[in-house]
Amino acid sequence: VTILPGLTDSAACIFEGEGIHTAKCGEQASFTIVTKDKFGNIPDHVNEKFQVFLQPHAHVKQVKGQDSNSTTRVRAKSIYNENGEYKIEYLPRKACLHQLFVFYLPVKKRPGWSLVRQSYVTDEWSSSLIFKCTVDISAGRACASNTTAKGNGLGGTLAGRPGVVAVNVRDRFNHPQVPDEDQELAAELIDKD
Repeated sequence: VTILPGLTDSAACIFEGEGIHTAKCGEQASFTIVTKDKFGNIPDHVNEKFQVFLQPHAHVKQVKGQDSNSTTRVRAKSIYNENGEYKIEYLPRKACLHQLFVFYLPVKKRPGWSLVRQSYVTDEWSSSLIFKCTVDISAGRACASNTTAKGNGLGGTLAGRPGVVAVNVRDRFNHPQVPDEDQELAAELIDKD
């Protein structure tokens, strides 16, 4: 008698990885879902369907022209890595605290039990929330075209008197850049003579 693993049990799935805690705008974030049946066995089918949604926290300041409470489906790519593991990759575009939701559409029948596959119905996503967490999405890398500078030091200064320049560093989505501890802003004075 051959005993095969059962269908994936969403309550037995394990979620791990940096992408369920932190992410940066414009940079690929990822996490792993380890699927298991209700007895802890790794299912042997590879057609699991997951959807990922991000929603800014309600207390986050609304960005001009954007609804801060809108839920957006992010383009998440699911990659099967063998052993029941799925790597989920997504690309965040808004810097703030978000709720991340993972929905799962269970396979109705074990693959191979029927020649006819169950069709996936979109309405069923609403009842299949299997994971929810808060992700701190910060500004991405500095973007030169969105960075500005102003101050009396830009127009010139006298020898022995400091010129002051304020630099407003932004990422490609125009979020203010907060420098990491290992980052520094360097300026160079060029003599035009």
